[in-house]
Amino acid sequence: MGALLVGYDMSANKERSLLHTLAFAAIMSLALYVIIDLEFPRLGLININAADQVLVELRQTMN
Repeated sequence: MGALLVGYDMSANKERSLLHTLAFAAIMSLALYVIIDLEFPRLGLININAADQVLVELRQTMN
């Protein structure tokens, strides 16, 4: 994906490419979303419910 963006950016045509602009925006948005989702795992699409359930059961056995 990076090679595609660089290839369009370094071409002889000096007009901005719509594909280049949209692809860059999409990649940056996706990267930011993944970073935020990993920072707050209980709020996003990446869930850790199974690991949470194991910890809840472990705590119940300790009481």
